[in-house]
Amino acid sequence: MNFSENAMRGAEIWHIWKQHHLIECFWKILKTGREVAVDEVLQLEMANRILDVSPPQTIVLLTGDGSGYTDGKGFIKQLERAVKHGWAIEVVSWDKNCNRYLRAFTQQNGTYRPLEPAYERVTFVNNKRWAQPV
Repeated sequence: MNFSENAMRGAEIWHIWKQHHLIECFWKILKTGREVAVDEVLQLEMANRILDVSPPQTIVLLTGDGSGYTDGKGFIKQLERAVKHGWAIEVVSWDKNCNRYLRAFTQQNGTYRPLEPAYERVTFVNNKRWAQPV
């Protein structure tokens, strides 16, 4: 996949990221082509939004990663902070791979959306099956 700035500018996702002021965050990741400290960068940006955006809005997180929770770090901790500051939360994840603490916290405090019902629409098998229309 081509992550050059010119290639990304034409992509619909670029416009969505720009509209929501996420370009600065994701550009650092995409420009390097490496996944170094990606979770930490995203968590820092979540914390910045939680503290800086008023009134509180909705955070939608697409992950199943619950690592760091027992150490007071990670995505679950950021979601806890968001709820504490009045934000609504949604987590979208594959049930089978979602951290049990992340799922439980989200179900108790927000909306949990499993990806399994959308499997045929969000996946494809190369040269065998295309994704179905949404």
